[in-house]
Amino acid sequence: MNLNNIAIRHDQEHQMFFIKLNGGAAHLKYKKPKEDMWDIKETFVPEAARSIGLAGLLVKHTLELANSQNKTVILSCPFAEDFVEKNPEYKDLLHQREAQ
Repeated sequence: MNLNNIAIRHDQEHQMFFIKLNGGAAHLKYKKPKEDMWDIKETFVPEAARSIGLAGLLVKHTLELANSQNKTVILSCPFAEDFVEKNPEYKDLLHQREAQ
């Protein structure tokens, strides 16, 4: 699967980003504690589609969109927290409480 051709959709009503897959979907769920803040709550990829980078793609997409919209981010999801640890260029997006 070529990750460059994957369509990530945003369902604002349910506060999630998702990728449609055969027989399901990978998703990232968030909450908005404030209008200018997203709290990344969870990432999920069906077992059959794991290990190809979809969860990382969802987190990266969410962080880049947050940055383009001048939002700060809280990382309640352990995967997203690990992703930012491995990609420190996103640490500036973290809400101050999280960045310390």
